[in-house]
Amino acid sequence: MPKTIDVIYENGVLKPLGKLDIEEHKKIRIIIAAPESEVIEGIPKPVKQIIEHLKGPLPTRSIEDLISDTKIDVD
Repeated sequence: MPKTIDVIYENGVLKPLGKLDIEEHKKIRIIIAAPESEVIEGIPKPVKQIIEHLKGPLPTRSIEDLISDTKIDVD
């Protein structure tokens, strides 16, 4: 099962910042990604606002209301 851990890179070695629940000598795959805070810094403010909005609660409106919002009146 995938999990995310925080590490620090020191002297050419990745060191976990917490205890790992991994068997000794078990092969694993590591995907390196910058923390979310660093990734978001280069994003324009309007896009950041959309991202923050999407992290919030889901809309409570009915599916019918949501569908009617997408209809275009061409008259």
